[in-house]
Amino acid sequence: MFTNVWRRGELAPGTNGNDGALRSTSWRTALVSTFALAVAVSACTSASSTSTHAPSSSSVAASATSSATSAQAPSATPIASTESAAAAVVPVIMCQTTFGITPPPAPKAQPASLTVSAPASRGGELAVYTDSQGLMRLLAPRGWLCSAQYGADGSGGVAVYPAGEHIPSAWGAGWQLSTSSPVQAVFGSQTSACVGCAEGQACALFPSAAKDFMSHFGRPCPGIRPATETTTQLSAGVAAFTDPAGVSGDGNPSGGRYPADGVMTYYREHTPGSWTETCTLPPADKDLCTTALNYFVNSYGTR
Repeated sequence: MFTNVWRRGELAPGTNGNDGALRSTSWRTALVSTFALAVAVSACTSASSTSTHAPSSSSVAASATSSATSAQAPSATPIASTESAAAAVVPVIMCQTTFGITPPPAPKAQPASLTVSAPASRGGELAVYTDSQGLMRLLAPRGWLCSAQYGADGSGGVAVYPAGEHIPSAWGAGWQLSTSSPVQAVFGSQTSACVGCAEGQACALFPSAAKDFMSHFGRPCPGIRPATETTTQLSAGVAAFTDPAGVSGDGNPSGGRYPADGVMTYYREHTPGSWTETCTLPPADKDLCTTALNYFVNSYGTR
């Protein structure tokens, strides 16, 4: 279950071990993945919800700009793929979900399938994974396992990983891999209404979050980006990042054999919380990571 873990393993300032204020700590992982920015958002209507294409991350070495604030969240900027996209009907998998409250909420009915946008040749390789409440949906390789965790304060997320792969029980606290680790995963999380947790999660990528953290807690951002982590500002409140192979950074997980590509949100003037997703797959499957991140940004990029 998600625990109150700060970016470098300390509790969020102003919280204690009982208040459920969790922060999905820094993520870290592997090799160079280049996302080309596209300015248009592709909308894709599903059987029961509307999902749009998320941006393709770009590993252009650009620092996140200080424009991470806006009175109103802009549309997410999708990431371009090397292959033309097509509508694909994919199954929806409900993950075993644990909650930090008793009794836990009863599972909610989820659609059997959703329509998503994916590379024309690879739609059959994907599925949507969600928790028992449908709070978060991740697009990831079909046939994988998944689990979801939510703390008493509502922070938490979904982890998707291949069968036979062992993931830490507290994966929401951050998962740093050994440089030889072959771990593959798609992880998504959000900080809920914990303001300090959102600022601590986002301050390494968003100067506005670093400023807010300093203002609230009187000390600098606890997260330091590795020199080789590349970032691109996709919109005012959405940043993409890539941790090269063997580099532990904002990716969760990161530091292993494969690159960790991810996206993160931060808006200081509206909806509380910061949302983030990391995808770490072999370079040959980079287009699947791009597709997964596009789906995430277009689902949660304005939160």
